[in-house]
Amino acid sequence: MICAGLSSITVHCHLHSSAALLPSNAKAFSCQLLCSKAICDLLVSEGLELLMNSLDQAPFDVHYIPTLFYLAELVLYTIRNETSHKPLLTVFHTQLMTVGRLAFERIYFHHITGELVTFGDLKNHLCDYLDGL
Repeated sequence: MICAGLSSITVHCHLHSSAALLPSNAKAFSCQLLCSKAICDLLVSEGLELLMNSLDQAPFDVHYIPTLFYLAELVLYTIRNETSHKPLLTVFHTQLMTVGRLAFERIYFHHITGELVTFGDLKNHLCDYLDGL
């Protein structure tokens, strides 16, 4: 079910590592590299889109709390280490921030309902990531 959105992608270029990098085929080789990067970016973008939709539609269940903390830490780590050096945000970073917003909204809901009492270690670990911002 997760790969349903990824089935529409067709790959038209193949990267052959055995080909020698000569001036005559350097242009073709660089085109293949760009093509493979574009496909990789598209896969990451569609994967984050699926994650955003899953987070948005998932039930508010206590069993998801460790995963929500993990996602929140991952987003904070990425924002702290990657976006501080770049003047402009990419689509990847804006999608990742949306994932973080959804994770923090759900963590806040569980905090309001008092379900985070037994997750003190996860809260303390998340504070370490927040201190770095």
